[in-house]
Amino acid sequence: MAFGSNDSDDEIISDINLTPLIDVMLVLLIIFMVTSSVATDEGLDIKMPEAATKSKTLEQESIQVLADKNGKISINKQVIGIENLQQKLSEIIKEKNNGFIVFKGDKATPLELILKIMDISNKSGATRFAIATTKN
Repeated sequence: MAFGSNDSDDEIISDINLTPLIDVMLVLLIIFMVTSSVATDEGLDIKMPEAATKSKTLEQESIQVLADKNGKISINKQVIGIENLQQKLSEIIKEKNNGFIVFKGDKATPLELILKIMDISNKSGATRFAIATTKN
């Protein structure tokens, strides 16, 4: 639509309307942002035990050690064998300069494995421990 002169009636408007494209891209961006913050990838599929209370821990400051019912162990979302656990924990504790370890274990994880991991963590230089649970 041209205003002013009648000579412009023969002109073809070749501009592309970008408003719908921008709207779609913004909606896709919002969907991506919401779904990426909800998705958590902890490396192992575990079902944590429940407790009546739940304490708040600073996950960014802690070193997270996960153990599943099959005996697989991961540190900060990286699967590792128990034979390399002490070396890897020592490296992470020195790198972060923090000995706070949060244990996350499956309900069916053997107590012997948890105690072995705690013993190895203590030998690696860990100073504080916590056990993660879900609130029932």
